Amino acid sequence: KLDFANNVQLSLTLAALSLGLWWTFDRSRSGLGLGITIAFLATLITQLLVYNGVYQYTSPDFLYIRSWLPCIFFSGGVTVGNIGRQLAMVREWELSLKATWLVHKNRTNFKKIECSQKPLTKSTIWEENL
Repeated sequence: KLDFANNVQLSLTLAALSLGLWWTFDRSRSGLGLGITIAFLATLITQLLVYNGVYQYTSPDFLYIRSWLPCIFFSGGVTVGNIGRQLAMVREWELSLKATWLVHKNRTNFKKIECSQKPLTKSTIWEENL
């Protein structure tokens, strides 16, 4: 367990670690923007929940919440953004792999389409091969 002298020290440490997380795993403007946006909106929603009595902290030190909470939300936004980006890249790779497989599997169908009188578009190519 790490003991911090006060919540400001904890908050500054978590802020540095959050930025380090972003710098190590992302380094993109969109990742930084996503992290800041998530931290702001989630902190605002948490403050509204505490203000309306839905939730309460035993010792709030930043308006109605704990001061380290925005750092946690920032890190979560960066992490979820990177996971989403990686999942999108895998899906894109799978689709390009499937399209390459279709091209190699059905080369004769592509030659027929190219020699026909129909205009050659992506939709006619996909229709012939499905």
